[in-house]
Amino acid sequence: MVKDHLGNVRMVLTDDQQIDHYPTATLEANAVTAEKTYYDINTSNVVNKPTPLATEPSNLLDYVNDNGTNNPLTYGNPTAVSQKMMQLSAPNAKTGMGMVLKVMAGDKLDILAKSYYQYLGTNASNSPFNAGDIITAFLNTGGSSNAAVLHGGTYTTLNSNSSGTVTPLNNLVNNSSNTNNYNNVKAGVCYILFDEQFNLVSCQFDPVYIDAGGHGNPGSPKGGLKNHFMQGINVPKNGYLYVYCSNESNINVFFDNLEVVHTRGQILEETHYYPFGLTMSGISSKAAGMVENKYKFTGKELQSKEFNDATGFEMYDFGARNYDQQIGRWHSLDPMADKYQNFTPYNYVANNPIKYLDPDGKIIRDKDGNIVVTTTGKQVTIPVTPAGPPTKNPNGTQSVSVIDRTYDVVTIFADNGTPIEAFRLVSANQTDAVYDQSGQLISATTASIDPTKNDCVADCHGFTFAGNKLWINDDQVEKILNNDNYKRNVNENDADIAIFKKNGNVVHSGRKNSNGTYDNNAGIGVTEYNKTLKEASRALTDVTDPQNIEFDKKKSADWTLDINLGTVDKTTGIRTITDPTEIKKLFAGIAIAQYFGL
Repeated sequence: MVKDHLGNVRMVLTDDQQIDHYPTATLEANAVTAEKTYYDINTSNVVNKPTPLATEPSNLLDYVNDNGTNNPLTYGNPTAVSQKMMQLSAPNAKTGMGMVLKVMAGDKLDILAKSYYQYLGTNASNSPFNAGDIITAFLNTGGSSNAAVLHGGTYTTLNSNSSGTVTPLNNLVNNSSNTNNYNNVKAGVCYILFDEQFNLVSCQFDPVYIDAGGHGNPGSPKGGLKNHFMQGINVPKNGYLYVYCSNESNINVFFDNLEVVHTRGQILEETHYYPFGLTMSGISSKAAGMVENKYKFTGKELQSKEFNDATGFEMYDFGARNYDQQIGRWHSLDPMADKYQNFTPYNYVANNPIKYLDPDGKIIRDKDGNIVVTTTGKQVTIPVTPAGPPTKNPNGTQSVSVIDRTYDVVTIFADNGTPIEAFRLVSANQTDAVYDQSGQLISATTASIDPTKNDCVADCHGFTFAGNKLWINDDQVEKILNNDNYKRNVNENDADIAIFKKNGNVVHSGRKNSNGTYDNNAGIGVTEYNKTLKEASRALTDVTDPQNIEFDKKKSADWTLDINLGTVDKTTGIRTITDPTEIKKLFAGIAIAQYFGL
């Protein structure tokens, strides 16, 4: 899929190359009924093939029902000699064997056919087409299944488009080079490519046999048999291809074995949106016969045509609420509405969908990946914590090392904007003390330490949810899981985190690796990697009891907030916003970009 900067799916692509080889229109009695489902065939114009002129080879029309393409979808016998042809002549039967195809940019087409006519000495008189005739034939081909009609094409629409449709069509039908200068016959095989707005993009008219010598007899233009090969036709725009045979002359012209080969390109679907998510159907396009992609606006699933009668709610599923892109509103209240009373709870992204979206991401980060925190002006000092077990010295004394830490109390934000309390390390000091055998302090030295080397920057939950950059207490974990777009209680094989509990309370957490092992942090101590589930629990609970372990999975990829507020500590990877005015700006941005619709 190709998405734009707001996550809207604009294109669905494929690496597979599909070739639609339409059946050869043999017109034979045992095949014509089936062939009519693909081509516009008026059986009253299907006749026995004519007898060649005495001056022509007697077996001139003894070709088989095949164009040499080994067509796998042929209803007539491909090895049998053709017996039937379509006879066209003006004024009552000027077109036949028409076909309308939905095409996408990058597609290629081949058109093959045979034509034959006899000229008996009198120049033909023509009943010229006009643009209206072509439009009528184009829209009538295929009846109610015509792809252009299904897209909203009408005679009024096309005929009122003077510069894009009518004038180019008149230029096509009035092109004198399409007329045989020797006998005035104007007949051939033609294709016209329209774009999604029915503007003419390209066309080609391949005339019937033109030979002033008439099979080697100079000055005697007698017509003849022609094999039409219009191959390698490139489609530069999404739209509709109209293929047909035509004869504007009063001389009978016979057509047979029309065949179309459609080689599809990479584009399966292209979608354009109005700002609030409604699809611009006039310029959006989907390849014929393909399953429609349901994930469109902001990458969310469109609940469409889910009922048996092909109707549906026509709303996007954002998880907690459904969004109606037709009116740009939610159909239920924002569950966090009390926190942002300046906005209507039914409003989508504060009526600014060009700039904001409803994201699915982790704890909010800036565009460079730094975790965004706001300060509260409060600090806490954590009591001394042993840096390891006591050490007995050879002289009988005992050495003990402890660490004390000071943290700023900060706020981070879950996916839906819910504030989460966390702690950002300000300083850490290690005191090394020596005690005698009776427990009396002999000496003590205190010095600041590199906290990253002592694993005191983050605890297990800061490791699991905040990139090992913050300390997050046990009581905040449920808030994260319930508001940060997690799918809870999944199968262990599908999980990416594990929550360890004891007596129903969260006591520890860790990340699950793709190989089934676990990484975790214990706050003060060594971060462990590639451990079993039991080892990762650090003996804080009994993992054999299913009540003590919960497996959860993040439902979507990271989302980032494009801001330049506060300052960034490149060492810790944290963007801190302290100024009250900037904090208000951040809250406004979160409210607009995240609360609406979640």
